[in-house]
Amino acid sequence: MNRIVTAALLLLTASDARANPWTRAQGGHYVNLSYGTIGATSYHAAGGESVPIGNAYRQHSLGLYGEVGILDRWLTGVVDATLYRRSSLEGQGYVHGLGDLRLGLRSGLLVEPLRLTAGVLVGIPTGDARPQASGDAGADLIAASLPTGDGEPDVELTLSAGKGFGGPGTFWPLRHYAIAEAGYWVRTRSRASGVGSPSGDFADAVNWRAEIGVNLPWAVIERVWFIGRIFGSESLADEDEARLGFSGLGNGVSFRSYGLEVYARLWRGLGLSFSRDGAWFAQGIAAGAQYRVALSWEG
Repeated sequence: MNRIVTAALLLLTASDARANPWTRAQGGHYVNLSYGTIGATSYHAAGGESVPIGNAYRQHSLGLYGEVGILDRWLTGVVDATLYRRSSLEGQGYVHGLGDLRLGLRSGLLVEPLRLTAGVLVGIPTGDARPQASGDAGADLIAASLPTGDGEPDVELTLSAGKGFGGPGTFWPLRHYAIAEAGYWVRTRSRASGVGSPSGDFADAVNWRAEIGVNLPWAVIERVWFIGRIFGSESLADEDEARLGFSGLGNGVSFRSYGLEVYARLWRGLGLSFSRDGAWFAQGIAAGAQYRVALSWEG
């Protein structure tokens, strides 16, 4: 069972700061460095309609996610940062720079019969919500459609439940873990003019995720976990408030997505994972699959 818990902890991917129900022991730590990319020629507009962008869009991002145990069970510190984001429109140019930062704390409320953890994440707008470009007004317009951050401070309150089960010595030979979580995202006003709703405000949102991992406890393959998840964000913005583009950072962005991930433990606390995410409904994001590879270390 301890191995199940350890594997579940290692499955977090950077830039998603998921509300993992397993907290860290005092002094324990986890670091995840990831690279992700998404490409598309259209985006999901209001109501999920697919609209051509006009030029091929490509985004690259480098993310860092970390955890450190402060007090056994009761307090784990979290950092989630987009270290670099580069967005481009083919033949039109690109914008790149630092993305947004999130800092948080998690506390374990229950250990048995399942893990139940509450958390808070504070968003710091370190990215550029209104980047400028050299050249004519058209260049500035293109740059403004490719922000590296949303420009607004925010707070998310999360509740996460999880449990590991199965494995040798039980009625079911395979190892599993399951996670369910929900978060209420309190958003504010962008510091950049023209970003957010017409008033500059961002509407609150509800975030959610359900995930299950499967491990085959046999030689060699026991190092590998196969993960499936569904997750989403439901913006509370109405049609008049929404400002939707294709960067995924506008007001009114919503999505309902699915993802598949494979994680392999390479050596001691070192792990490597690969994931692919898609969506069956979205608005305000590029209409393309996202691929991510991550290298993690637990100690």
